[in-house]
Amino acid sequence: MSSPKEGEVLVVPFHSKGHTFPAIELSHHLAARGLSVTLFLPSLPSSPLHDIVTVHQFAAPPPPPPTDTAAADGHPSPSPPPHLHRDPAFEEYLSRRSGASPPLLCAIVDVMMSSYIPSCDSLGVPVVSFFTSSGCAAALEHAASKLSEEDLGPEGTLAVPGLPEDMALTASDLRQDPPPHGGPSLPWGPSDGGSAPPFWPPPPHGSPPSPRGHSDGGSALPFWPPPPPQFQQGHFPSRPPPQQGAAPPPPLMPPCADGVPVAQGGGRGPQRGLGETSRVAALLFNTCDAVERPFLEYIAKESGKPVWGVGPLLPSRFWSTADEPVGDEAARPEEQREFGVADGEIRAWLDAKPPASVVYISFGTLVGPADEELEELAAALEESRRPFIWVLQAGPMGPGGPPGGGGGYFPEDLARQAEESQRGLVIRGWAPQLMILSHPSTGAFLSHCGWNSTVEALAKGVPILAWPIKGDQVSNSKLVTARLRVGYPVRTASPDPGERVTRRDVTRGIERLMADDGVKERAAAVRSIFDAGFPRSSAGSLDAFVDFLGRNLEPLGRRK
Repeated sequence: MSSPKEGEVLVVPFHSKGHTFPAIELSHHLAARGLSVTLFLPSLPSSPLHDIVTVHQFAAPPPPPPTDTAAADGHPSPSPPPHLHRDPAFEEYLSRRSGASPPLLCAIVDVMMSSYIPSCDSLGVPVVSFFTSSGCAAALEHAASKLSEEDLGPEGTLAVPGLPEDMALTASDLRQDPPPHGGPSLPWGPSDGGSAPPFWPPPPHGSPPSPRGHSDGGSALPFWPPPPPQFQQGHFPSRPPPQQGAAPPPPLMPPCADGVPVAQGGGRGPQRGLGETSRVAALLFNTCDAVERPFLEYIAKESGKPVWGVGPLLPSRFWSTADEPVGDEAARPEEQREFGVADGEIRAWLDAKPPASVVYISFGTLVGPADEELEELAAALEESRRPFIWVLQAGPMGPGGPPGGGGGYFPEDLARQAEESQRGLVIRGWAPQLMILSHPSTGAFLSHCGWNSTVEALAKGVPILAWPIKGDQVSNSKLVTARLRVGYPVRTASPDPGERVTRRDVTRGIERLMADDGVKERAAAVRSIFDAGFPRSSAGSLDAFVDFLGRNLEPLGRRK
């Protein structure tokens, strides 16, 4: 079998910043391991790329006209998102790469771009699915797709075999919509029971490489030995045992042997939440073993494919400044930042505030609360009297909807009062989130729990007040509040995202979070995983994935 360095890897991200940024970081990691990497993008990224990473720029196909069907809000239904149609530019690129040098080794395709898989399949290009979301979101969505509310127990919950009991499904989980833009909820091909797809030459022993604890006969055994003392109940990683009565640490897992994939054959095949796994060679997740290993194990068992956690895929600058604020001017280039307020101004404002006193509020770029809820949030911030930074997008965002045109909601009175008193900053546009979360004055993050924002907060030890809107944000919120216990849900009476958030929810949530020393201790325990930088287990997984490519995938143009 050829060395993987003799082939090219094509990386196909979904066309949004939250997906493109992790894809760029993945490309950097692979290029640093000697691979030739090409990013398939509709526009050139403004971030500096590794010397071996190239960008193939293409003209995105025009979307079909909107349908005449009216949506629930009276507006016309939008055009299908780009991941739902075939791309002639992509197919032309694959055709030109056939027989070229270096040969095309595989395509790493964002799970939200799964319509590209048939094009790869037709030309014999192996595909690796790339999940920029969490493992828990994919696992819970997959489990929920096989259940209904009638399956819930008398308490209204259901513990899923193979998943942690503290992540039991509820009625609201079963009623969740697919992730924004449809996500990976796509038609499924027939399950092959875990065998290799037709275009994937089988490994030497006819199955994906077995992880530690998996017998050759296929029986499932534990994937790790009992946790060492520093990971057991009542202990903190890299910290002395807490005093009696202190809050127990989150359920962090010791990483598996470096690079060992979480893989198991004989799964029942793919369903909603796992992408088109019957047609891919392996799965990569933007996460790490210590935080999400049980979910990766579940996914491997259900899909029957090798699974690696290769994240968090954050800028390299993020990992090199463990004990100081991350300068977004170094981690993100100016063209990507689009700040509403200068980085230096925000840093100076934070420097003047007491440690762990500032509440940071941001809902990302794709979905957000309704304007009525934003008004409640503004009233809550005015009542709380705590220092805050609130970031709002430039356009209006409704629940489940992208920013539109116009000015959108903006709390004029609160912004003016906060500026006059120096108690707060209200920013329209994209703020330097990496710097804000890594600053010692930041004490809480009111977040929609998008995965990129969640891992940034976890890596910096910032407790989270979870306000999920839809899709994978709901699962991420449950991971934060129910399993890791490094935050609280903003809705204390009901976790259902359909319930409207009130100012009382926000004020009570902020005060509860800021006063809870146990949450702060658990957040610090999670942060300790990342004190040494990019997780060693994820670096080992990347090494093993590159080795997997060389041992199991024959480059396009060299197949007989």
